Parts: sequence; structure tokens; C-alpha cells
Amino acid sequence: KYCVSAPTLWVQVEAVKNAKTKALAYALTSANDAPGRDPRSWKLLGSNDGETWKELDNRAGEDFDDRYQQRAFGINTPGKYSHYKLEVTANHGDSHTQIADIALMATYDAVALAEAEAKAHEPRVKPFNGENLTGWRFRGNPHQWTVGTAIVDPDNPECLLVKEGGDELINLARGHGQSRDIFTTCKYGDMHLELEVMVPKNSNSGIYLQGEYEVQVLDSYGRDEVGMGDMGAIYSASVPRLNAAKEPGEWQTYEIHFRAPQFDDAGKKIQNARVEKVTLNGQLIQEDVEIQGSTGGGLTGREHALGPLMFQGDHGAVAYRNITVKPLPEEEE
Repeated sequence: KYCVSAPTLWVQVEAVKNAKTKALAYALTSANDAPGRDPRSWKLLGSNDGETWKELDNRAGEDFDDRYQQRAFGINTPGKYSHYKLEVTANHGDSHTQIADIALMATYDAVALAEAEAKAHEPRVKPFNGENLTGWRFRGNPHQWTVGTAIVDPDNPECLLVKEGGDELINLARGHGQSRDIFTTCKYGDMHLELEVMVPKNSNSGIYLQGEYEVQVLDSYGRDEVGMGDMGAIYSASVPRLNAAKEPGEWQTYEIHFRAPQFDDAGKKIQNARVEKVTLNGQLIQEDVEIQGSTGGGLTGREHALGPLMFQGDHGAVAYRNITVKPLPEEEE
């Protein structure tokens, strides 16, 4: 039962695991108290983020004939939403507004629900907290890494500026050798890495898996042919299948599935590192690439079962955000 000491009332309903549901109808049940508290006019709203709402139904001048009476109403403009809100805008004259229950007649998207359930329980690590450089070390000093909101320098499109208040990891180097590489204090083995990167015009960085295997970050926009040094290349191991790079200054999305090298009890390598796949901006650019050894420019130049995530910082300006490391499922025998 919902009751407030005002002629207006709102009740919000969230779907299980925020999976989208398509509500086709809804029902309100009057409470056991004075009829003057019954809702008379209301709106039903839908949202997928709990902030931006769309009106789905609007009622005015409605009556309930009895206590605990349930009345059903069709939805004029149904759609798939994860949040529903009933906003009572007027009652029947009492200083309080009251309903006993609200029910949605909805159809769940079974696939969306399953995906939401899996995502809610998926282990993941965010190496960057979006606030400061805790958990990161530098390959020498001085460095030019900071936290904020990255914007391209309007006076020099090859450089970045930083605005306060953002949650992006930014390297403000204005030339080669003016900053240093940055790497995590945590070490990882097999990983599913997701991140976004922004590289300004003619700039260069790199994503070093375990600090040793570089996936290139470069302004490669517009090139008809791509090579070992271009965006998406696994340096010294494999060129990308295609050029999926966006214009400099735009945020780009990487997804990398990586298998760490394996060693026996004596420390002898028995299996090479392997990149199962790399997607750049939603396009598959690398698949099943075996890596014989450290690709050059690595943190130690040697291979290990575990190693940090490193971003190259001594070649130019770059920014990273939304960095997530998730485990890969075990390989089938």
C-alpha cells in the first residue's frame, strides 16, 4: 500500500536486472481508506535509465467504485522499458493520496533478461578509478599523465588539453620523449580487455598486454593500406585486416581477448602468448594471432605468466577511459 500526505503521488517500478519489458497494460487497486484518497488523474511513464521519461498513458477523471477494487488500463503507446513510473497528478479531494497496489502486464525479453543476469554476475576489474592515478606507476619521470576531460588543442590538433572534472586518463605530452609509459600495479594473465582511446592528429601510443605485447594506437585515419605500425596492429606480429580507425580526436573502442604464455614448473615456456581477437570500433581486425615473444618496447623485454597493463606515453598525446579487465573463460581441452 502506498500513501503520501499530498494530493499527488508517484510510484516507480524497475524490471528484474533492468531487463527491458514491454508493458501492454497495467492495473491499479484502490486502498481500504477514504475514497477521497483514490487517484483521479495520472500518467504512466517509461524509461531505460531512470532519468529520461516518455509518457505512455494519460488518464483523467477516473473513479473507483469500491475498496480494494482493481481496475485495468491499456497502454496507449507501449514500448520496451526497464523502468516504469506512475505519477498521480490529482485525487478525489483528500489531503492524502493512496493506492493499494500497482501491477504491470508485461512481456519479458528472455534474451535481454539472460544477458542482464549474466552481466550482473560477471567478474570485472577497473584498473583506473577515474579520479586519480592510484594503482599506476610510471616508467621514469617526469611524466605528463593526469585525470580530467580530454579535448583537442584548438591551436595545435596534434596535442590535447585537459578540463577539470572528467574521469579520463590523459597524457599531455606535446612531443616525442616528453612523457613516460604508465602501467598498473596489478598484474594479469588471460584477459578480456575493453577500453576507449582518443588519439589526436599524427599522435602515437600503444596498449601493452602484460607490459610486453603491443597493440598499436596511432592516427591511421583515411589510409588505404595499413601496416605493422598502424592502428590495430600487433606490433612485429600481425597487421590489421582492415583500417577501422576513426578521425583523430574521436573516441575509439577496443576489445581485446588475450591468452597469456604458459610455463612449466621449471619456468620454461611451453605455450606462446596468443591474441584470440581484436575488435576496433566494432570491426574484427585481428583473430587467432600467436606471438612468439615480447613485441619490442616492453616493460622488461621478457615474458611472464602475469604482467601489468601498460600504455605507451613517450610517443605523443593520448587519452584512455572506461578501462575494464575481465577474465576469459577457460580454454577447452
